[in-house]
Amino acid sequence: MRKDKAAEVIAVRLNPQASRDARAAQETIAAIAYLAILAYPCEWDKRDAFVKAAKAWLLKKWMHKNGKRELIDESYRTMKNQQIDGCLNRAFRRIARRRLPAAELADALVMNHCPNAAVYVNGRRVTARRWMEWRLSCQYGDSTLSNEFRRTWKETKPVLHLAMAYPRFVSKTETAFSPFEHPFALMMNPSWVAKAIQLAEGMRQILPVYISNFDASESVCLLLSY
Repeated sequence: MRKDKAAEVIAVRLNPQASRDARAAQETIAAIAYLAILAYPCEWDKRDAFVKAAKAWLLKKWMHKNGKRELIDESYRTMKNQQIDGCLNRAFRRIARRRLPAAELADALVMNHCPNAAVYVNGRRVTARRWMEWRLSCQYGDSTLSNEFRRTWKETKPVLHLAMAYPRFVSKTETAFSPFEHPFALMMNPSWVAKAIQLAEGMRQILPVYISNFDASESVCLLLSY
C-alpha cells in the first residue's frame, strides 16, 4: 500500500498465469481488501482489524474442513469466533447502511445526467438530497436525517466508485445465498472482484462529470497488479 500526493493508491496482485488454487487465493485477498476499503474508507486501524478477522474466518473454515490445525498461524487460531463475527458483521452493516444508499443516489445522478440537482423517482422529480434523506429514513428515522445525509455522503465519497461497482457483480456470484443477506459468501466465492475493481476505476475517472463534489484525486484508487 502506498500514498501519492493526490489519493490513496492500493494495488492487489492477480496473476493470470497462476494455478487455479493460487489464483483463487489471490482473488480472496483482493475481495477482502475491497470490502475492507469499502467499509472503512479512511479508518486504517479498522481496515486492518477487518482483514485479520476475515483471514481468521476463512482459515478456521479451512481448518475445520481439513483438520490441519498446526498449519494455521496461532494468531488466527486463537481469535474467538465471537470477536471474528462481530468485526465482520460491523463492516458489512456499514456497507449496507451507508455505502449502498450513497451508491444508489450516485447511480440516479449519473443515469439522469443531472449533476447534484435532481433525480426522477417513478416519474417524479425530487432533489438528490431529498431522495437520499428518504432512503436513509428507512434506517434512522426522521430526526437524524440531516446529520445522516451529510455523514453518509461525506464518508462515502472517497469510495463512491467502489460502492457503485459492488452490487453490479456480487449479485452474480455463484452462491445459493443473496450476497446482501450473506456477505460472507463474497469471500468464499471472490470471482466477482477483478471485474468490480476494473469497473470501479473507470467510474472513478468519469464521476466528476456527473457529481461536481466528487474529486477523483481525493478518492481511494484500488488497482489490479499483474
